[in-house]
Amino acid sequence: MQKQISKNIGLVFLLLSVSCANVKARDDARKSFRENRDEYDLVVTKFQQYRDSLDCAVEVETKCEFSTIDVGIEEALLDKLKVGTLSSDPLVIQFKPVDSIYAKIWYAETKESENYINALPYVNPSAYTLDAIEEQWFLVALDWN
Repeated sequence: MQKQISKNIGLVFLLLSVSCANVKARDDARKSFRENRDEYDLVVTKFQQYRDSLDCAVEVETKCEFSTIDVGIEEALLDKLKVGTLSSDPLVIQFKPVDSIYAKIWYAETKESENYINALPYVNPSAYTLDAIEEQWFLVALDWN
């Protein structure tokens, strides 16, 4: 009986630790977004300018595929916001401003980009939930439900 109680206490402690880390990561990601908003917007603008410079022919259905490295954003900014491309067509950019698996920020350029995000197999109702920060911006949080 004593052993079972110890296991249960350990499990409760683990769940509380994970829950606290999850909440802290979400709060820290939101704080990063508020405090560094100009930098987030700069990254989006750079992505859009790079994509537009490719002059992809829509009528030929050529996709404009490119990576974060192609865009030419300063390495310090890439490291600070941990920028990545989830999709270049439609444009979805991922930011991991906190060193945690629990929270990310995603930018979705269009409604098609939002549909792309929602179609990902690990998003709602699976592992991650989306919380709109504002139009086109989402806090993506690991959900342990």
